[in-house]
Amino acid sequence: MSHTPGPWKLVAGNHIQSEWGQIGRTWMMCNGDSVANAHLIAAAPELLEALKSLVDLEDGHVGVFTLDEIMDAARAAIAKAEGKS
Repeated sequence: MSHTPGPWKLVAGNHIQSEWGQIGRTWMMCNGDSVANAHLIAAAPELLEALKSLVDLEDGHVGVFTLDEIMDAARAAIAKAEGKS
């Protein structure tokens, strides 16, 4: 399974874009969750990479990142997913 490469970002309040151009629009929900969902979707590639790096480290695979670097990337991805970055 593959996905559109990141980084992705939320632009104009209702579009998710990657460096490859627009990949979709957020859905509209009456309860106002659409912007929060868009932030989470935009952070998905960074969240996936941080988790993969953490699993690789735990599995003993030699990687290029230290635990501190992985945790910093994870914290940044979480902030992006929460709309704080």
